[in-house]
Amino acid sequence: MTECYRQFSEVLDHLADDEEAWLRRQLEYVCVFGDREYGEHDLPAGLDPEDADWKGIRAWRGKEEVESPWDVGFEYEFGNDEQGGWGRYLWFHSGESDAVDAVACLVQQFLGRFRPDRCWSLTWAFTCSKPAVGLFGGGAAFVTAEKIEWLVASDLVEGRRKRFDEERT
Repeated sequence: MTECYRQFSEVLDHLADDEEAWLRRQLEYVCVFGDREYGEHDLPAGLDPEDADWKGIRAWRGKEEVESPWDVGFEYEFGNDEQGGWGRYLWFHSGESDAVDAVACLVQQFLGRFRPDRCWSLTWAFTCSKPAVGLFGGGAAFVTAEKIEWLVASDLVEGRRKRFDEERT
């Protein structure tokens, strides 16, 4: 059987102190009871996480487009690369999870809060453990504070194929 993977690696660079703190906070798992929010390890005695009104990654609260709110959905690491030109950064990459939609959602929130006049992009590749026909490809997300635009290679090719056929008839 062929194993399929989506692989990506991208950074959000030149983070200021408040930006990094906000990102770290957004990636925390929280439990919500009424209008109170508690970090996973800060629950007061007597509150059971199973009784929470909502629980999951803080950034996904109220984001119905994120399929698994209890999971970050991607691998990440904060770092500092003064020599390489990124400064302090957050590195997003695939690992066991590969939710490019979750990455784009977080970055869109970040841009809206800190960099509304900027954009950010992410590209990914679909790969396989065996060279299976039709399973390779890739895509991209172009993110601004207002919207996320998606480009998937197979959709592009299929659209172009349809246009070609229409032009021939």
